[in-house]
Order: sequence, then structure tokens, then C-alpha cells
Amino acid sequence: MLQRGRKSRSSREFLALVGRTPDPKAPAPHMPELPSDLGEAERKTWYAILHENPHLNYGGGILLELAINAIARAQQCSKIIAKDGGPLIIGDDHKPCRHPLTGIEVQNRKLAREVFKLLRIEVREVD
Repeated sequence: MLQRGRKSRSSREFLALVGRTPDPKAPAPHMPELPSDLGEAERKTWYAILHENPHLNYGGGILLELAINAIARAQQCSKIIAKDGGPLIIGDDHKPCRHPLTGIEVQNRKLAREVFKLLRIEVREVD
């Protein structure tokens, strides 16, 4: 059913990022180029997401790169936190305190989740 009246701001912004519903008769859209600074695991994720979501345009590709980089940063923080003994460490005053990278890890995971939500990409765990 067609929408009557004005479209909301968030609807207009979303359509600007991912484009309109593709016409089946139209030629296949060009995929965004692979960013050069992604590691091997991130490249596999990039191709898997683009393969499952062919509706992404250039702007969506930039946001996808942002989300994948945020996940990589969160994983790096998680490894460092685990190596240092967990999210609680003993501070200079010999009292337990939160690891400094815990907040950065949480922020990056939230950023990735919000970008995937904006792009309407289903997030699922990989075994």
C-alpha cells in the first residue's frame, strides 16, 4: 500500500542510505567496493553481508564498513581485557576497578548493533 502524505525524516534518511526497493527488470546494482583496510576475517564478513543484502548502495556500504570496523575494535578490546584478567582490575589504590577498555568495547558493540539495525540487516551469532 502506498503511503499518503509526508514521509518521516527517519524514513527519508533510511531511503537515502539503502536506496529504494529494486525493480526486478532493472540491471543489478553495483556493489560497494571493498575497503582496503579490512583484515581477512572482516573481508569474509563484508562479502557475506553484501551477498545476503544486495539492496545496499554506496552509503550503505560506508555504514557497513563502519559497523565491521566497530566489531573488530570490540573484539580487540575483549582480547586485551581477557589477557589482563577480566573486566575488573586492581587499581593503584589496591581496590578493584573497571578495566579502561570495557567501556570502549561496549560502545563499539552498541555502534555496530545500531548500524545493522539502521541498515535492516539481521544480526546473528556465528558458530
